[in-house]
Amino acid sequence: MSVLPDILLTVAISLSAGALGALAIRLWERPGGMPMARPRQSTLFGLAADDEILVAVASLAPSAMIARDDVLAVAELASIIYGADARPRVTPGGAVQDSIGRRTEFCLGDPRSNPRMAAHLSRYLPGVTFSPPAPPAPAPAAARNSAALASVGAATGSSVVPADGGTADVDSTNLQSIIPPRPPRESRVIAVSMPGAQEGRRLRGGKDNAEKDNREFAGRPGEHEFALLARIAAGPARRPLFVLAGQTATANLAAAYYLRSRAEELELEFANKPSFCLILRVDAATVYGHELVEREADISAAIVPPTR
Repeated sequence: MSVLPDILLTVAISLSAGALGALAIRLWERPGGMPMARPRQSTLFGLAADDEILVAVASLAPSAMIARDDVLAVAELASIIYGADARPRVTPGGAVQDSIGRRTEFCLGDPRSNPRMAAHLSRYLPGVTFSPPAPPAPAPAAARNSAALASVGAATGSSVVPADGGTADVDSTNLQSIIPPRPPRESRVIAVSMPGAQEGRRLRGGKDNAEKDNREFAGRPGEHEFALLARIAAGPARRPLFVLAGQTATANLAAAYYLRSRAEELELEFANKPSFCLILRVDAATVYGHELVEREADISAAIVPPTR
């Protein structure tokens, strides 16, 4: 019975890939039947007709299910792949053993849920780390005691009995100041360490290759979230590896949407650069969805150049 989740996952991925492919083809055509003009993506994505393109996705432990927004992100990537008459092969990141650079690859998800992503970051972006959600700070002992007294007082007619036997009234109007405030949403951090550079530029007053520029991008789910989007030319064939690593599944989707919708802009900007790495920011996703995404920083200096 333990293999049943894996079987169901494989079937679901296969069905999803076929359905997403058909959806992408339909979206690629206009209502009148005329094909839409394809973006200038041959150089950016390194795709060719009839290529089989690897899409390595994250899965949620322990059920090995794929998050809804990650499925939508795969749909965004499938539209890119089918637009070049290529074919996607959607596979959980932990089940992939392919080499790098032999064919174009899209790797989706944070390193905690996608082992292949963890390997890519360790090899090509060792200065980038994803921290787990920070637990809320414990309330001070005095605040906990005051909250306990307030709750007891509210349950017994707004009075408590101190140790000396007397009575003490609890003012219900001050309960809000006694009870600790609700802890904030969990915080997730992408930390970036770049040697002697800040977003690809030399730090003012810094020593060449002697100091590191450390930056942190702390997100709060639903408020503002960050994603890493990188293109790395690796392997003997130099076919690109695309890394889309968000702090949440919504951030993953935002990165995939940004890559598809800004393809021409990215190709023009990085025409002479085989590799680049960007930090993207998506704001108020619970209100506006994943499309309100913009570039936060260029951290291309953090990439370790691949060796043949």
